[in-house]
Amino acid sequence: MTPADIEAQVEAVLEANRAVSTTGPVIAPGPRQGTFGDLWLPLALQYARTTSTRADGRAVLASVVVEEAALGDWSAIERWLDVATTLDLEGFYVVVSRRTP
Repeated sequence: MTPADIEAQVEAVLEANRAVSTTGPVIAPGPRQGTFGDLWLPLALQYARTTSTRADGRAVLASVVVEEAALGDWSAIERWLDVATTLDLEGFYVVVSRRTP
């Protein structure tokens, strides 16, 4: 994805928030990740960064959408936390995709 693509998607999320007059935090869009170290990680972080810079001072929650199996790799989670905690965010919105039997 190009930076312009990310900015357009973030702007669509911000516009949706404005349209319904929300006052709480903005939840940044983000891709579904298989692990905390897969190829989607840089894109997920860029969505959070872009939303943070374009939210006009509103609190931003970064989306963390991961497969259930990702929670079993603590080393990858630690590396992710080292980067994710440097972002200027209010917090994280975590969604875990669970496996069905």
